[in-house]
Amino acid sequence: MADNTMSKVVADFCELLRERNVPFETNEKDANMLRFRTKLPHNESVTPLVFIHVNGDTNALSLALSQMVRFNEPEVDVYKVINEFNSDPECFGCKMFIDERGELIVLVNSVVGGETPHRLVEDYLNISILCIDKHLGKILEIIKNSENN
Repeated sequence: MADNTMSKVVADFCELLRERNVPFETNEKDANMLRFRTKLPHNESVTPLVFIHVNGDTNALSLALSQMVRFNEPEVDVYKVINEFNSDPECFGCKMFIDERGELIVLVNSVVGGETPHRLVEDYLNISILCIDKHLGKILEIIKNSENN
């Protein structure tokens, strides 16, 4: 949407966040991009930053969670956990990787449609959160063990 109008999917998702008292920010230059912090069920010390963008014309969703862990030099065991995450069928649609800055990222790309596409955005976010929570403990343990050695 070239005129910077917020799509219905993003507007409905923002309303969902408001109902749940989740503070969020929209991007000044792109009304279809927003960000907010979330919590993990079993790793309360980690609060991922969530970025959501929905293409207003195609309903293509890009969802990313970041600012969980940053590595200087990830160990092989970390990559093993990332491979487990990426091959876990419960992590449907989610891909974990380490970016060029050493930041652990989880990314979801999909097209959301149907009667309530904002609910699909919520579903993908929930799947991402649960999968991160499931696998992040192993990564944090690897980090802890490497600091002790």
